[in-house]
Amino acid sequence: TRPCRGDVLQMHYVGTFAADGRKFDSSRDAGAPLTFQIGVGQVIRGWDEGVLLMELGEKAKLEISSDFGYGRQGAGNVIPPNADLIFVVELVAINGLKAPQDDTLMYGAGLMCLSFIALKICGCM
Repeated sequence: TRPCRGDVLQMHYVGTFAADGRKFDSSRDAGAPLTFQIGVGQVIRGWDEGVLLMELGEKAKLEISSDFGYGRQGAGNVIPPNADLIFVVELVAINGLKAPQDDTLMYGAGLMCLSFIALKICGCM
């Protein structure tokens, strides 16, 4: 099951800076998944586009260039301007339907990697 634009999702995530690997945010540290509507601008563009390619229960690594992240403005005192970001994400629920707690489904064939840095360079987006 994949999400569609407008679906309400629950995601766990850990966000790090691509340049040095420092963690800047984590839903697991906060103790609860992030709930948001996908494809309507509630999250950064890299999430809005990348998460739509995921299956319920899947984990993925989103490599997001600043153009698909927070861009020239950054985000408050946490994310500087023009920062490339990496998010390891897990799609926990779609419209209230939760993923099965089975590690074989969680990982599928391996950790999916969606690189918005590479996609932008190759002209795929």
